[in-house]
Amino acid sequence: MTCGRIPLLSRFGLVAGLLLFAMGVLRMGRMIEFVPYPVTTGFTAGIAVVIATLQLKDLLGLEISHMPEHFVERVQAIALALPGARAPDLALRETFLAWQRVVEAREDLDRLIRI
Repeated sequence: MTCGRIPLLSRFGLVAGLLLFAMGVLRMGRMIEFVPYPVTTGFTAGIAVVIATLQLKDLLGLEISHMPEHFVERVQAIALALPGARAPDLALRETFLAWQRVVEAREDLDRLIRI
C-alpha cells in the first residue's frame, strides 16, 4: 500500500521514530509504563520478523527479480527461490555466525576469569 511516493509503512516508521525521539528529548521515557506489555512485546516481535524476512534474500544469496511488497507474498517468493540458494553465500554466512559465537564465548570466558 502506497500513499504518494513514500510507502505507507515507511511513513509510519518515520512518525514512530520522530515520536520516540521527541519523547527522549522531553524526558518522557516513563510514559512507556502506560503502554501494555503485550503491545510492546508484540510490536518488537513483529518488527523482528519483518526485518529478518527482509534480510533472508541476501543472507541466502537468492535470486529474486521482484520482491513483493506484502509479507505473505514475500515469504512465498523466498520459499520458491530457496532451491537456487548459492553455496558460497551460505558458507560465508556460516563462517561469520561461527566467528560471532567464538567472540561471544571468549567475552564470556574473560568475564568469568575476572570474577
